[in-house]
Amino acid sequence: LIVTLRGAMESISQCHPSLQIPLLFMLVRAPPRQQPRNHHLHPLSSISQKSFLCSARKFGAESLRITAKSTSGGGGDVVFRHDLQSNDLRRSYDKHGWVHIPDFLDAATCHRMLQEANAHFQKDTAFRSHEQHTVYQEETDPNYPALHPRNAQQQSSKTIVDFDRLAPTSPLKQLYGDKALKALIQGIVSPDSELYFSACPYNSAFYNMYEQGDGLGWHFDRGEFGVNLILQNPSQGGTFEYHANTRSEQDEWAFEKVQLLLDGEMEGVEAATEAKMGSLIIFAGRMSMHRVTPVTSSSPRINAILHYEKAPGQRLGAYTLQRFFGREV
Repeated sequence: LIVTLRGAMESISQCHPSLQIPLLFMLVRAPPRQQPRNHHLHPLSSISQKSFLCSARKFGAESLRITAKSTSGGGGDVVFRHDLQSNDLRRSYDKHGWVHIPDFLDAATCHRMLQEANAHFQKDTAFRSHEQHTVYQEETDPNYPALHPRNAQQQSSKTIVDFDRLAPTSPLKQLYGDKALKALIQGIVSPDSELYFSACPYNSAFYNMYEQGDGLGWHFDRGEFGVNLILQNPSQGGTFEYHANTRSEQDEWAFEKVQLLLDGEMEGVEAATEAKMGSLIIFAGRMSMHRVTPVTSSSPRINAILHYEKAPGQRLGAYTLQRFFGREV
């Protein structure tokens, strides 16, 4: 606008003096240009929007134009960013195996989620998980030695508030159920096929809290991809670390790479050190080993996990439900 006005003023100054005042008057009285309507917003009740320039990055990917959107529920607005034209994000996901969207969720919504999560953490409505597990999240195989990568035990501990424990007006439930968000995730991880909401009443979306000493050992996810929303970082530790494409469909065990990662000798491990409150991280967790390093400060790490599936009716198996959610099938 400033550039436009400056150019107009320069043009007027070059006119005959008798025309300068009338032209200047016309410039001042000119009606503002009407902005075109945005037809890409998902039609939900109570939608507000602003334009933002968001750096959709996995350590330096290009930026793109996205929109802030709020969806109203009984507990108030949940404001997040979305862009249905997710090609840039998709390219970054394909190249690196994960993508980081900073400031995806606005601060007010983050604080509402933290308030909800902490209310459960302080009561008996949260499950304290402290487990040993294999990298593959399967029972040990007696055909291999105890210290073999197939059976090597990892330590994980955290506190979980699962989907079933959240109120209908939960801001996390509002966010998870938004179809525009699901469309964004689909455009990044599965542009050619439909994504579905999880059929599991416990893992659809849930809160994690990692207190001092807590962490998540190296592992592969059972689902193809993960969606991780950062709500609070600890002052020390609790860093998400990731190794892209550790295994493949042709080598689903990848014992040699797994051993190198367990020994701390594998190159290519990346850390999401730039992630902060409101960051959204989407990663290909089934083929890529990842972990959360132990928290070493008194302030905890708190995040939310959202699960979408590539086939309808998907539920967690008994192993994961019992060990990480304290639930039975």
